Amino acid sequence: MKFSVKVFAVGLFSTSMIAFASDLSTKWTIKNNSKESLILSCKNISEKDSNIAMVSRSIKPSKTEVFDWGDNYYNDGLWLNAGNWNCTTKNTTKLPAEFENFSTEWGESVSLVVNAIDGKLKLTKVEKKDASIAVKKENNKENSIE
Repeated sequence: MKFSVKVFAVGLFSTSMIAFASDLSTKWTIKNNSKESLILSCKNISEKDSNIAMVSRSIKPSKTEVFDWGDNYYNDGLWLNAGNWNCTTKNTTKLPAEFENFSTEWGESVSLVVNAIDGKLKLTKVEKKDASIAVKKENNKENSIE
């Protein structure tokens, strides 16, 4: 009886920690402002020894996806490593992508916006001003997440 109570207690604790982990995990919000569906793939190029990468589901035009790193990758403290990120995309019309690398802090939840500008896809990391909206520093409406 003592053994089964211990097993139950450990199982209950583990289950609650998994649920708790997902609530505190790093999340990336990806907005597709282009006119085509795309898949975004980002790799942490600062971490040479590990394969820390994100591949989104297909994101339809004018839609947003939230990528939860806690459901896909765990690290010490449940947060994602800081680093420099290189992103690429797969899209149906094969518009060339000119994505600049961007950096993140330890556990930073970010918002990314993909726009089609002058026949090319551009990726912008936006800063969060508050919990309800992310806006690029220049307050460009095209780069807002709503």
